[in-house]
Amino acid sequence: MSDVATANQESLNATHDEQVAPDPYTDTPDPTSSPSKTRQHPMTVLIMGPAGSGKSSLINAVCEEHADVAAPGSSPRTTKFWFHELRLADHLVRLVDSPGFDGSPSNSRRVLSKLVFYLMNFQHSPRRLSGIIYLHPEATPDHLRIGDINEYIDGIFNHGPGRSSLQQSPRSRRRGNHTTGRSTRTDPTEVIHERTQQLERALSEQETEVKSLRVQLEQTQLDYASLRSELQLKDNTEPSKLVRSLEVLNRSIEDFGRHVAEHIVDQRIPHYTDDHTALKASNLSELKAMFHQSEGGFSLIMSPTGEGMQTEDFFDLAVRSIVCHRIHQDIFLPFHPNLANSPSNLFIQKLYGAIQKQEHPTIAFRWRANAFLGLCEDCNPEKVRKLIQQSTIESLNNLVSKFFDDQATVLLEAGLEEELEALVALAWNWNHTLKGDVVVLGDFQPTVFEHAVPFDNNQMADFEPNRKKALPNTALCTVGMGLKSFRPKTKGGPWEETVVYKARVGTEYIYG
Repeated sequence: MSDVATANQESLNATHDEQVAPDPYTDTPDPTSSPSKTRQHPMTVLIMGPAGSGKSSLINAVCEEHADVAAPGSSPRTTKFWFHELRLADHLVRLVDSPGFDGSPSNSRRVLSKLVFYLMNFQHSPRRLSGIIYLHPEATPDHLRIGDINEYIDGIFNHGPGRSSLQQSPRSRRRGNHTTGRSTRTDPTEVIHERTQQLERALSEQETEVKSLRVQLEQTQLDYASLRSELQLKDNTEPSKLVRSLEVLNRSIEDFGRHVAEHIVDQRIPHYTDDHTALKASNLSELKAMFHQSEGGFSLIMSPTGEGMQTEDFFDLAVRSIVCHRIHQDIFLPFHPNLANSPSNLFIQKLYGAIQKQEHPTIAFRWRANAFLGLCEDCNPEKVRKLIQQSTIESLNNLVSKFFDDQATVLLEAGLEEELEALVALAWNWNHTLKGDVVVLGDFQPTVFEHAVPFDNNQMADFEPNRKKALPNTALCTVGMGLKSFRPKTKGGPWEETVVYKARVGTEYIYG
């Protein structure tokens, strides 16, 4: 039950206990005046204020009475509305004492509800207050203002006899004597009933609004589901799955490099020993240039102290580096492998860049995926992969010719050719996943690095890490690809670059 309803019930129960205000138009002798004078229309003044503010003491002082007042720190003495009369300058004045406020909203509502029922308990209309005196301690801010009292009385009466009824001009005695027996007093239960109806109407309006919002929510969910369906955002690809595929590819590159190195040494150096190093290359200067050997620096050929790398280790790392660069350039860098070395590749990449600036990132990613899949329809994968294998073999021949002589080539056995074919197919399929399947996660790009560049711990990892040693200074070559993701925060905003997987590189620690 609300505070107002509780206060209303308390007021109804207290009606029999409250002092009943006499009819101001009945000729009743005034106890404070001479018996010969008839009772005049009183001026009713309401005394209100916080508990203990001195309301009863003020009335006692004015009326020269000795009613009980509250002692400091004790509970309030005045718990009901009570009036005291006196005559001032030939005017009959009725001072109405009231229960005090304690500062809580519930107490204020309860006191004001009692006030309304007390005024309604006047035996005849009008129920007029001539004034309200509000007392409060000087050092304490008032708990309730007169405007709050008027506003509350209006809310209680609503369409019933509210403040306007309290403030109407009194009717003459003649008109009052000839009025019908119909009472103008409002039944308190009617007030409560009216308030209940108002709350029910407000609740009904809230329920209607909730139903409307629920319908809007359902429609929004349907629209969102439709949008997801149109965008085909059903890829369940996770970054961990992409990393696992990359690790499989890197292991294939590692195996292929080791097998080719063993094959070259067996075919070209029959009496191979551990002291055979890259310094015995026939065209050492071109080999140094190929792997960016600088004066006094490390490279895949030699250390600053002149120590050469063992030949088999050299070919192992060099072949892995060549394969990484070859498939990166022919498969991963182009928008589609079929567009490698084609002017169309630059055009479509610029077009994709323009779309990224104008559309929401997810829309742009979906466009990239659809465009890639569309290019796949006009592509012969086997033919393109054969070309990539051939370009890889040509790069290996270039390495072998610089090491041995200008006529030397790599004659791969059938098993090595099949291994290279499977490796290129792995790279091809992984590229298809990155560009044709992944949408929500953003754009992904494998990473490789040039020979003999400064080591970047944020993007690189030593393929043979040694925790007892400090971070290396030089990345001699890339032996396993890394992976980055690119995604803008907002439409047209700057792109965020995230290193998903560090590239594996050979460092100066190869020399011990």
